[in-house]
Amino acid sequence: MKKNFKGLISIIALACCIHFFSCEKSIAKRNITGLWVIDTLIYKGNNIKYCLGNNAISFDKTGACTVPEVIRFNCTSDSITNRRNGTYLFSEMPSQEHKLELNWVTSIFKGNHNLYFINNTQRQVLMAKIYSDSLYMVVSKMLVNYTQQELMIRQIAKETR
Repeated sequence: MKKNFKGLISIIALACCIHFFSCEKSIAKRNITGLWVIDTLIYKGNNIKYCLGNNAISFDKTGACTVPEVIRFNCTSDSITNRRNGTYLFSEMPSQEHKLELNWVTSIFKGNHNLYFINNTQRQVLMAKIYSDSLYMVVSKMLVNYTQQELMIRQIAKETR
């Protein structure tokens, strides 16, 4: 009986270890996925938020993302195509900023950007700043119950600072 009990404990411990090490460790990486509302969009010093067809950007778990369509082409001198789908790569290094690489044909969003999350207690929302030399974007996460997720939101904002 003791032998079977020890075997069962060993199997449970092994299963827990496998589960622990296979889980996504970064709370920031897990929470970039989802639908975000663009609150601010400045490209090369110009506010171009109103040049877009909508103000939503989404990231999924597979690395695919969707950006708004550009509807006013006089907002930037860069050549723009309206390919809305692209890919992203989220990376983080210990003691360094989090990076978000966005790959699109559209030059507005394309490039390597710094990223950090913000706990906006006044609006009760998870926000993120995505910025580089040419792009400054502030986004708010949609469909998050702030009251239920407040601890996680505080943790993610702390992790990316």
